[in-house]
Amino acid sequence: MLMESWSPFYIDSFGNNNFGVTPNFDRLANNGLQFTNFYAVGQRSIEGIQASLTGVPLLIGLPNLGFGLEASNFPKIGNILREKGYETIFMQSSRRRSFRVDAIARATGFEYYYGMEDMPMLLDYSGQKSVFGWDYESMIFLKSKLDGAKKPFFGFLFTGSTHTPYIRPGNGLEKFPHGENSENGFLNTLHYSDWSLGQFMKAAAAAPWFDDTIFIFTADHNFDAFRTFQNPERFHTPLVIYAPKLFKHQKVSTIGSQADIAPTVLDLLGIKESFTTLGVSLFQKNDEFAFVGDKNSIGIITDRGYLYHSLGNRLEARSFYGENSDDYLNRMEKKLLAIDQVTYEMIVKNQLER
Repeated sequence: MLMESWSPFYIDSFGNNNFGVTPNFDRLANNGLQFTNFYAVGQRSIEGIQASLTGVPLLIGLPNLGFGLEASNFPKIGNILREKGYETIFMQSSRRRSFRVDAIARATGFEYYYGMEDMPMLLDYSGQKSVFGWDYESMIFLKSKLDGAKKPFFGFLFTGSTHTPYIRPGNGLEKFPHGENSENGFLNTLHYSDWSLGQFMKAAAAAPWFDDTIFIFTADHNFDAFRTFQNPERFHTPLVIYAPKLFKHQKVSTIGSQADIAPTVLDLLGIKESFTTLGVSLFQKNDEFAFVGDKNSIGIITDRGYLYHSLGNRLEARSFYGENSDDYLNRMEKKLLAIDQVTYEMIVKNQLER
């Protein structure tokens, strides 16, 4: 589940800021594998969707998936899982063609795709229209599709209610005076989205497939419209892997990014299929780093520092430790540029597998 704008700052189990709007997610984090050093590859939803499903981050000079990248070869997690007998379901809470996500679902090999038009309304929102959909309706719709799916299954949901302009949740779920473009409005929709997640998990826990299912929750990107986050925090996102029959609670400090999600899924399922992209399973990482960026820069984050680059010049860099910082930053810079060049060339030369 890729959740719109779920910033760690607002999630008590990650930010410890006592907003009190994410009790259900906090419960999952406190009973699952809680990854504390996980990062979005970029600042936009499309980049998070792309990286999570393909292991390919945004690269300067290349289009996003859905806008031209699909013409290149890259691993297709939907195809891989379907070949292993999985029924694959992709849905987003927004309308089917929003963000060209329908093209992304096809490009990544999913068998079934759903959007807002397919989801029956369940709550009374006082006649409001939502551009980005209703998280409660989308999560309950996902539950219904998983109930009817052939086992085993793989489902992917991109939520949207926490995107501005913020809808009024109503239904007793507003904790603050609401404003459609205010922090209070965001907190109200985050509380609504978290409540929806709690209802989804309560329903899922009663399903016969629950004990054999792994739930992965993360965000599409960090969110700093009302707070100012510096690097590398502005890329920080929550990640929780929840499967109470398989994992006990643990805080995991492994550094990773959305590019590691698909390889991690295959690893968890015991699928040894080659997945040649930037990502590596979070359970198999020897070289811990996160590759991040935007349309004008790329960056690398490790446990010892971070560095951002325009491909022409170093833009910002910091070593977390004073000793030999210049030497370490120089090595980080070479590594970052090498990763970018190799990944770029593999994509434009169609050398990524499947």
